[in-house]
Amino acid sequence: MSRRVLLMGRSGCGKTSLVMRIHGSDSIANKTQAAEYHPDFIDVPGEYLEVRSFYRALIMLTCEACAIILVQAADDEENLYPTGLARTFDKPVAGVVTKTDAAGADVARATEILRDAGAKNVFLTSALKNEGFDELIAHLDALRDT
Repeated sequence: MSRRVLLMGRSGCGKTSLVMRIHGSDSIANKTQAAEYHPDFIDVPGEYLEVRSFYRALIMLTCEACAIILVQAADDEENLYPTGLARTFDKPVAGVVTKTDAAGADVARATEILRDAGAKNVFLTSALKNEGFDELIAHLDALRDT
């Protein structure tokens, strides 16, 4: 079974920045054009969640992962996750709230969105301030060890 974790979220929510920060890179994230396979992550373009006709591709990609991470930016007022989405997958589903330091951030609302979608654990992060990653990395390591 794959030890990769799939990151799902809308365009610009911070999926690629999460991967870069976890890998210790300070590079500037570029727009993900296609599913990108890293040794420990599958970084999926936001369009796979934003455009309903891509849902099948998104669900197929989850078959290659050991776990799913739903990503929601704290400054994003829109919710693209259907209620109970996590029940679609036979894998652990966690959530990550990104951009907790952004102007207009509503961490409580972002957390509620992820919990409503079925995320069991929700982690709060800021790539800009490098906050919240130790707990998230420990959780990801535990997922990959099961």
